Amino acid sequence: ALARAHTLIGVYAPGDSDFRSADTAVSRALRLDDKLAGAHLTRAILHVFHDHDYRAAAVEFQRSIALDSSDASTRLFRSWYYLAVNQPDSAVTTIRLARRLDPNSSIIRAREGTVLYYTGRFGEAETALQRAIVADSGNMFARRQLAEAYAEDGQCDAARRVVGQIAPAPADQFENSFPVHVLVRCGDVAAGRNFTGALELRAAHGGYVDPYAIARVYAAIGDTTRMWSWLTRAVTSRAWDLWGLHSDPAFKAFRKDVRFQTLDARARAL
Repeated sequence: ALARAHTLIGVYAPGDSDFRSADTAVSRALRLDDKLAGAHLTRAILHVFHDHDYRAAAVEFQRSIALDSSDASTRLFRSWYYLAVNQPDSAVTTIRLARRLDPNSSIIRAREGTVLYYTGRFGEAETALQRAIVADSGNMFARRQLAEAYAEDGQCDAARRVVGQIAPAPADQFENSFPVHVLVRCGDVAAGRNFTGALELRAAHGGYVDPYAIARVYAAIGDTTRMWSWLTRAVTSRAWDLWGLHSDPAFKAFRKDVRFQTLDARARAL
C-alpha cells in the first residue's frame, strides 16, 4: 500500500523522488513475499509511468493477474499499458473488464471514457463520460475528459459549457492542461498563451513544470517550434505522461512527421 501511494503521488508531484521511494518499498515487499499481487501491480505501474519499460510492465501485470484476477485496478492500469504499446482494442477490452469488476468506481468510469478518447472513439467516449457524470456529478476526471472529447468531435459549444463546470486540479499540470487545450481548440488562443506563459515563467525560475502538458497546448495553438522543444524536453526528462504520446489525439496531426516518430521511438527506448 505504501509503495502504491508513493507511485500515485509521483504521478502528480514534481520530480521522481516518490517514484524512487515506491520502487524501494515494492522491492522490499517482494523480497519478503513474491506472491503479493498488489506489489507486482505497483511495479507494473512504475514501469509504465516512471521508467517506461513496457516489456517489464507486461510481465508484472501478468504476474499480478495470475495471483489475483479479481482486482479491477490491475485492469485499469493495464489499459494504460495497452495504450502505451499501441494496442487500442486491448486497451478498450481491458478497461471495460475493470468496469465490470468494479461497476461503482468513479475513477474507472471516467477512465473508460479516457481510453475511448485516446483510441479515437469520441462518440463512445462522450457516452461513457456522460454516464460517469450522472453517477457522480463531482467526477472532475470525467468532466475534463468529456470537454476534450467534445472539442475533438467539433462540438465546441458543449465543450466550453463543460469547461465552465471544471474545478482546477491542485498541483496537476497534466489534468489542468485539458480545459486549456479545449479552449484553444475552440478558438481561445489567449487561454493557451496564458497557461504556457505561466509555466515557462515558473521553469525560468527553477520551478517544476510538466513539459508534456505544455507541448499539448502548444500543439493546439499551432506553435510547432515550441511544441517540438517541449516535447523533446519531455522525452529527455522521461516525463511520466509519455505513456500517452503515441495515441494522444493532441498530436494526431504530427504522427507522420519524422520528428514525432523519432521522439516516439526514443520514448519507447528509455
